[in-house]
Amino acid sequence: MELLVEVVFWGLAILLTVTVLYGHFYSKRNGINMNTFPGLFELFGHVFTFKNKVLSGLFIFSMYGGAIIGVGLIVLIFYAQSKGCNIHVKGSIG
Repeated sequence: MELLVEVVFWGLAILLTVTVLYGHFYSKRNGINMNTFPGLFELFGHVFTFKNKVLSGLFIFSMYGGAIIGVGLIVLIFYAQSKGCNIHVKGSIG
């Protein structure tokens, strides 16, 4: 069970890293300054108008799929702990 939690966690981390890097290189290629609000809104305009299918797929899956995977990971951790698996989660919200 611990291995499954690790695989999901690192898979999500790699997906988010690839998404950010692809968005960065796409922005550079198209002259969009991602470090400003107008540039960020322009990038998301490209995402939601599907000007680039790979960019749109990565961003939409990372936003919505990443949230679903994150909730699934939390459920998986609590399920594993209820079955006696020794997974210690440290952190606080807020």
